[in-house]
Amino acid sequence: MGLRLGTAICVPHPCQLCGMAVATCPDMVAPSYTLFSTQEPRKVAANEEERKIENYRDLPPGHMFSPIAIGTLGVIGPMSLTLLRELGRHIAVETGEPKSTEYLLQRLSVATCRSTMTSWPTAHTIYNSVQPLMV
Repeated sequence: MGLRLGTAICVPHPCQLCGMAVATCPDMVAPSYTLFSTQEPRKVAANEEERKIENYRDLPPGHMFSPIAIGTLGVIGPMSLTLLRELGRHIAVETGEPKSTEYLLQRLSVATCRSTMTSWPTAHTIYNSVQPLMV
């Protein structure tokens, strides 16, 4: 079962807090983001993180909130990257797999690429027309 973007996920926290994460995927090539995404790609995701924090600022006490912002071109916001690295560290402790963080980030990267390819009507044409670099 998948989750829609913008869906809040509430998970119990060891400190008796409710931890919430909300995922968003800004369109990095949207006209409103083009200037930011060409000069500072991470800024688009960081802006989305800030926007989500503003949306959820009125959560009742006892709730922890963290946005997860991954742009359509794969750029991960700074707060999101911190959270995902922490999550990967916890997975590594539980599973004994030292590369858990890398696997988590790779999985998210593949999911973002697949989502982008299916959501952009011209993505297949653009992708297929790009010639590989000869080194």
